[in-house]
Amino acid sequence: MNYPLTAFPGVIPIPGSKCDWNAAAIPGGVDDFPDGDRETRQAIIKRHRDFALGLLFFLQHDDAVPEKIRGEALRWALPADEFADNGHFPHEFYLREGRRIIGRYVMRESDACIGVGLDRAPVHGDAVAIAEWLMDSHDCTPERIRGAEGDGFTSLSEYTRPSQIPYRSFLPNDIDNLIMGLAVSATHVAWGTIRVEPCCMHIAETAGHAAALALESGIAPADIEIEALQRRLVENRVMLTFFNEFDMANDAPWVSAIQFLGTKGFFSSYNSRPDHPLTNATGEIWASAFGSLMDGSHDAANCARQIAEAEKADQIAITADRFRALLKRELDYRDTELAVGLSAELSGGSGTGSEGTVLTQAEASLLVYRLLAIIGDDPSGRLASSSSTVGSVS
Repeated sequence: MNYPLTAFPGVIPIPGSKCDWNAAAIPGGVDDFPDGDRETRQAIIKRHRDFALGLLFFLQHDDAVPEKIRGEALRWALPADEFADNGHFPHEFYLREGRRIIGRYVMRESDACIGVGLDRAPVHGDAVAIAEWLMDSHDCTPERIRGAEGDGFTSLSEYTRPSQIPYRSFLPNDIDNLIMGLAVSATHVAWGTIRVEPCCMHIAETAGHAAALALESGIAPADIEIEALQRRLVENRVMLTFFNEFDMANDAPWVSAIQFLGTKGFFSSYNSRPDHPLTNATGEIWASAFGSLMDGSHDAANCARQIAEAEKADQIAITADRFRALLKRELDYRDTELAVGLSAELSGGSGTGSEGTVLTQAEASLLVYRLLAIIGDDPSGRLASSSSTVGSVS
């Protein structure tokens, strides 16, 4: 009978006849690491290294281990072609959880599961990244009840859903000129969905764009216009909202529009249905949301809930001219002169559906996105004062 080492918990096969062994966990063994000095941290690292190598040695040589398992374990060793300057042992210590900020928004468990009245996780109007790994945690203490998992162990794979990470979680309280590129504001449970490398790279890319925008604008990161940052991100194919139908490799012009509007509550589920007709009921809500986005009164979470209710009822498709009339109504109500200036976009000449035809959700999204982008770049500055920022602590 064969006992492959890769059958042991925490052992993952990787190319090159190698494996990744994530088994050197000492519950509570890193509690002193975040606040520890260099000497304390080095001692913690050494303890974990000794534990990992000791576990392998135990499997290879201890009489308590069955002979066949010892034989299999003896086939394995540290890789001869890696980390030669460090005894073939990795340089970096894998710390699952360390110090994080308490920011202007604290990501919670409820942000990464189905939201109330929605078929997706809660929507954040200032979302600038996503997370989608399951919320999980290894044992937090050595305590264990017979027949149960270790104290603090969680693996919420059936509960976790792709979530939005708000820009407020990147910003420390009371410090305007600092952006977190990794240690964003989150609870212990919510950190489980954020901590993995793809999300960390995503967060760092967003933080880089935010820093660049702040430098270009000559303002603190906390004072940048969130819509300007979001447009910059989606135009650079950075995902802000998870949808089932497409990812950012899709170069269709409506992708940026749907990604942006996904942060504003225009979609109540993970299905954006770009090819589906926009309905009358949804079109009314989208037009009203367009108006509230112009004057800074928009509530993305409430918009998503309204969309969810509308989708249960009216399924009659809205025509392009009807939807444009609704948008023009919102413009006229707030700024007649600007409405005149946007007449070309509202006339149907921008590739977003001709008069009398039915609008798809992709076409309608693109029209709203373009109008908001033009208004956001309005050189007169009449609407700039009402664009939402994230400078205040909430």
